Order: sequence, then C-alpha cells, then structure tokens
Amino acid sequence: SGSTTQPYAVMYQQGSVADIDSWLDSLMVRTIRPNAMQMEVLRHFAGRVKREWAEEEAGSAATSEMEPLFELLNGRPGTGKSEVIGWLKQLFVDVFGWTHGIQVVCLAFMNGTAAAIGGMAIHAWAYLAPSMFRAQSQPGGERDISEVFVRCQSLRWIIIDEGSMVSAELFEQLDACVRQAVSSVGTYKLRADKSVRPFAGVNLVVVADFWQLEPVCDTALFARPSAAPSGTARQGIDLVWDQTRDSIQRVWELTEPMRCDDPWLLAFLQECRH
Repeated sequence: SGSTTQPYAVMYQQGSVADIDSWLDSLMVRTIRPNAMQMEVLRHFAGRVKREWAEEEAGSAATSEMEPLFELLNGRPGTGKSEVIGWLKQLFVDVFGWTHGIQVVCLAFMNGTAAAIGGMAIHAWAYLAPSMFRAQSQPGGERDISEVFVRCQSLRWIIIDEGSMVSAELFEQLDACVRQAVSSVGTYKLRADKSVRPFAGVNLVVVADFWQLEPVCDTALFARPSAAPSGTARQGIDLVWDQTRDSIQRVWELTEPMRCDDPWLLAFLQECRH
C-alpha cells in the first residue's frame, strides 16, 4: 500500500556520504572483492548517489541539469556482472536502509533470473501482458496502473539483469509505464525544457551479454533498427542504440574472468562462444 513508501524528499535520510566511501573501502578487504573495473563501475554509481543526496538536501532535484544514469553494463559470462548487482543492492540496503521494491528494484525477463537476484519479473512488476496475449488485451497491456504508481512513488533505481532477453517491445513498454507512473513533482522526471527523461529520470542500469539468442516472438534489442517490425520495437531499439540524450549514455565492459581461472578451459569456452 501507499503507507509503505516514503516521500521522495527523505530518500537519503539514513547514513551519510562518508558512509558510502567507507562501504566502498570495505569491499577491498573482503575475501571476494571487486576487480579494478568492477570498482570503477561501483564508484561511478556511488557518485550518482552522492549527487542526488546533495540535490535532495538542497531541494534542487526537480531543477537539476545533470542527467540520471542510463547505462549498460556488458560482459561475457563469468566476468562478475551479477556480483556488481549484489554489491549495489548491499549499498542501497545496508547503507541507506532502502527496501527492495520501493526505492530500488531488480528486474529480469524470466522468473528464475529475477529470483536469482532477489528481484521480480518485468511483466509482473509493471503489470504488462506477455506478447502472446497482448493482442487480446487493452492498449499497452492490461495492468493495474494504480499499483504501478505506488511502486514508482519513491523509486530511484531500476537494475535489469539478463538484458539480452528483454525484447525491444518490452523495453519500450517498461519505459512508457514508468514515465506514466512517476510523479513530476520534486523528481528528475522533467528537464528544464519540460521534456520527459527516459524512465522518468529513474536511474536505469541494464546488465547484459548481447551474444545470446533472440527473445521469443519479439524483437531483440541488438536487432538492426531498420529491421524493426513496429514503431514500438523501433522506439525500444532507439533507447539503446540512438545517439541522443534519450538513449543509453554509457557502456561499461567487464572483461576479466572471475568465475574460472583455468587458462585452457577459458580459451575453450571462448572458442565455443565464437
């Protein structure tokens, strides 16, 4: 219910900016610790948190000219993408006292993948109809939009895992859903020119390995834009591949193997992948 959320103005009421730096430093003394690139990614994301913290204290979120994060974390299997997701969740929950599903939500296309990161399936979270039922549903898919409004009331971060399995159509529908549900009062939804930011200014991180099979029944995000079968598919592809302020702004590439340290097996798996 709405009583479980908290006003946007007190998103960062727990902890301090110094606690963020202390938490980052603590990662480096753990048995399983980030490599150099993972730490660079985490420090970058933490920098965005610090920025929002300062703007919240100043009451300037609605007039901020800096764009929220809209980024892609790419890497082949075993390079530590899931670990980055786990560490981000620790930052949000342990340092800020946030609750998954209120200020931050982890999403995935498949229920199994969502469960592995303690998240939700995209269709279930956004009340979207699967593609095979979409033609029988209302425009945009049947969903309880009032529930989506509640879920977006204090939402600041969306993390999507296994992004290669998310179709262009679904990506666009999720964007439209969040844009509709997020309030324009005191948030990052609107720019100074009153245009609506992608995902209504909620920070979005897509974690993916695009060397995967295409989504069933829909268009892959890595498809050629000229081959998009519909306007919805093209809009979803443009969110990733266009070169505007409304498309993904940065790509991170994890390359260091973290799961296997056998050189021969790594080379063999890479050849299979090619």
